[in-house]
Amino acid sequence: MDIFKPGGVTTIVNADRYEDIQLPFDTMSDRGGMFDNNIVITIDDCYNNQHVRAIFELLKNNGLRATFFPNTNYLLFDEETISLWQEIYQAGFEIGYHTTNHATHLSYADLEEDFWAFTQHMRALLEDDSFEINLVRAPYGVWYENWYLWSANNGLMSVDWNVLTEHQPERAELRLQEGISPIILLHSTAFDVEWLNANLNQLIMLARQYDGIVGSVYDCVHRE
Repeated sequence: MDIFKPGGVTTIVNADRYEDIQLPFDTMSDRGGMFDNNIVITIDDCYNNQHVRAIFELLKNNGLRATFFPNTNYLLFDEETISLWQEIYQAGFEIGYHTTNHATHLSYADLEEDFWAFTQHMRALLEDDSFEINLVRAPYGVWYENWYLWSANNGLMSVDWNVLTEHQPERAELRLQEGISPIILLHSTAFDVEWLNANLNQLIMLARQYDGIVGSVYDCVHRE
């Protein structure tokens, strides 16, 4: 996948770890085939370091990973933020694009420019010029025409959600009964930290009942 830097310089951002997975892909168009009976954990926005760390450590201490979709405007270059996100990255958690500032209905050109700015911000924060992105999530869940076109043309996976923290884990079980892979959406709030802490074991047991796992997008992707 080629993403064009403003000015015409090209950078390759399709990570090798997804080379055996058919991209582009949109979870809105295939609710069950991509993740089997696995339960995907995702975290959006990431505006509070304390709660991001609590979610990260809770999952890591249970041997699990997840996919973060931050807005880079919240990720400052202070010691605490740099340390936190480097730990997340080095622990094998995924980081996907969610725009720099949670903007929606961007033009195609604005999406390319914003994606470039997001990627460069994360490379600097992580101190890794090889950092690459395969996963994207539209702010507010607004999948608009430019988003569809841009993500498809650039070979990206657009990831939606279908279980919120206002729901109990039974909503995830209902999704599995419907043949739909549960994709859980968390935010970096105290409520969501408490929700995950209270329900994580139940989610793990539920996934096992369906011969699945709990994990990041990459962990949960179906493989032949």
